[in-house]
Amino acid sequence: IEVKFYEQIKPVEFLEKLIWSGSSEEVNPKTRTLFTLIDWVNQLGFWMSTEICICYNLKDRIKILTKFIELAKV
Repeated sequence: IEVKFYEQIKPVEFLEKLIWSGSSEEVNPKTRTLFTLIDWVNQLGFWMSTEICICYNLKDRIKILTKFIELAKV
């Protein structure tokens, strides 16, 4: 999924992000793909942290954290 997002981002989007003079709540339409990737990564991080924190048992937390680390390596 991330590769698809990366492939769609044009280099000019990074420049547009840097020179954007609008407020932080506004999204520059020229950086929509970049922010789509950022939103996806934030959702993924939230999901992972939720899955880890749901486990009350320390051994279960270690298991799931280890699984996420192994997935990241792949």
